[in-house]
Amino acid sequence: MARGIQEIQTDASSTDALESYRELIELQKQIVDLAERNEQSKLACHQLRERMAAEVVGQSGAQKSLRQKANLAFERLPLGLSKSNLVSFIVKEQSA
Repeated sequence: MARGIQEIQTDASSTDALESYRELIELQKQIVDLAERNEQSKLACHQLRERMAAEVVGQSGAQKSLRQKANLAFERLPLGLSKSNLVSFIVKEQSA
């Protein structure tokens, strides 16, 4: 009879051990899933950062080219209308 009780107790402890093992496996699966999501998020963040950097460079390039075009236009003005003369003329006109 004592032997039968020991077998029942052994079976109960083995089911507890199996349950703990199953929980451990489930946690490991969740860790793997979270690690994959983290990598995907990092990739998406990197792509967004690259896209934003490209847009900023594109905008500064557009502003730079506009500034260069304005400077070229001022250089082509007749001698009497230099950039500084034109700016002072504009300021005088606005104040009048």
